[in-house]
Amino acid sequence: MKFQTLLFVIAFACSAQSSRCDVIYNTFGPSQSFSNDGWVIMGSEASGGFVYSQSVAEQFRPNETANLSSIQIPLICFFGTNSFVINLAMDNSGLPGTIIETFILADVPSFQTIETLSSALHPLLVNNASYWLEVMPGDTTTSGAWMSRDPAPDNGSTYLAFDDGTGWNISGFTVGPQAFEIDGAAVPEPATVVIVGLGTLYLVGTRCKFKFF
Repeated sequence: MKFQTLLFVIAFACSAQSSRCDVIYNTFGPSQSFSNDGWVIMGSEASGGFVYSQSVAEQFRPNETANLSSIQIPLICFFGTNSFVINLAMDNSGLPGTIIETFILADVPSFQTIETLSSALHPLLVNNASYWLEVMPGDTTTSGAWMSRDPAPDNGSTYLAFDDGTGWNISGFTVGPQAFEIDGAAVPEPATVVIVGLGTLYLVGTRCKFKFF
């Protein structure tokens, strides 16, 4: 009976941790609302003859350590090739750095909608560390937008970066944050790890007893 009870405790502890998914960063308004305004994402051939592209990135810091589960982001496609590249990147001295995971979207509608990006790599995001979410055109003819938060804070954000094809630069604009949500699977707490570890050792010892006695 004790043996079965211990198995149940271990299974419960593992399943509780693996099934738990938290919102570790969120700039949406109430009920995931967002603004009708946003920053344009466009390729060089979609810029009306100016021959420059525009990508947008925003810095964020998770509120807990977790493995990335999904990203929710409101986008719209105006015209051109329906293709957007969304990168999760490390921070490099206050600018987007090494890319951790890349997502490709090719079916963004012509009206604002929240797209859900499911992680395949589940990278570990560390509490209060700096990361960047980048949105880039997937083709030179792509034209769309990443919607902003609604309502936007009065003091705006200084952690927005733009890339016109020559590299990332911090925005000089006073703007509100872009709307997005980062969801993560919680990392097992130390107490849970200890319980599972001790339970495993007990089971190994029990198996030895059954085998030799």
